[in-house]
Amino acid sequence: MSTLAIEQQSVIANVAEFCASQGINPDDLEIGARDFGGNNQGFVLHSGDQKFFLKRYFQGGVGSRDRLASEWAFLDYALHCQVRTVPRPVWRDPNGLFGVYEYVAGRKLTPGEINGNHVAQFARFFGALNGEHRETGVAQLIRASDGCSSIDENVEGVKRRLEQLAGIDPQKTVNRAALELVAKLESQLRQSVERLPAPSKSVRYQLERGEHCVSPSDFGFHNALLRADGQLCFIDFEYAGWDDPAKMIADLFCQPEIPIPFEHFDRFATTCLHSGFANREVIIERAQALLPIVEIKWCCIMLNEFLSDSVERRRFADPERDEVIHREMQLEKIKRYLTQSKSVAIQ
Repeated sequence: MSTLAIEQQSVIANVAEFCASQGINPDDLEIGARDFGGNNQGFVLHSGDQKFFLKRYFQGGVGSRDRLASEWAFLDYALHCQVRTVPRPVWRDPNGLFGVYEYVAGRKLTPGEINGNHVAQFARFFGALNGEHRETGVAQLIRASDGCSSIDENVEGVKRRLEQLAGIDPQKTVNRAALELVAKLESQLRQSVERLPAPSKSVRYQLERGEHCVSPSDFGFHNALLRADGQLCFIDFEYAGWDDPAKMIADLFCQPEIPIPFEHFDRFATTCLHSGFANREVIIERAQALLPIVEIKWCCIMLNEFLSDSVERRRFADPERDEVIHREMQLEKIKRYLTQSKSVAIQ
């Protein structure tokens, strides 16, 4: 029996409660082809004319993030904010392994398609999450994964990533190439920190609770689907929660999968902070200061393919993946990313 067939049987065996909640005969449930995500498994569920998307979540070790709980809480909060550009949560199993969501018919955009209208939809989505409903609906949200409250905290987070990457096993050629890149990133981080605004300036201050934003985290066109009517639907909120709005902006524009042209930076930042943030100018200044730090962080994230815990997640999502090939692909991706960088110059 194939790996996919075994996984489909496992899904069917664990969604009886979902079927009961929707009035579906389990014998009528069909499991469609698997969606290859980076951390989880996704399946399309068919029952007559009904269609759902099921996500099977990776379970880490003790103390790891509860991905299903984070995503579910965020979607509940988005609905509280009357946001309709996210999938409706339908059912989750009590053990935190499976979540079933509204099926969204749409496709991913390519970099060459991105225009001002698409970026404006991103800004409106973020603005709706951080508008008038923010103070009344956020009790269930936790800190975003990798969430920060200052530029200095961002720097420390990148340092920790680099320290972890410095422990890559050097026995394989592809690993040695990664270690050489890590050394260059460490040098570039030191230079970037030296160019940061002085600690006495307001851009370096520690955020208070009320100055944080609700962030989708891992926010970018790689986690958005374009519907037939031209509207975007935003997906994948395992890492969502409280964060620094400046970091959210920097993350969005540094995200490597489907880059956003930097010409949209000012308009996006101004639009998404239009309401709910009294110190917009300071946030934008801090976001600009963060760009080189966040670009290095994204390089570290792409290098996670060389870390054992990341390999475990990737194998869960795709048991047939070839680690060496994927590591070589990541190195090439980082080289292209740095070639296009406007703030990180690594020779």
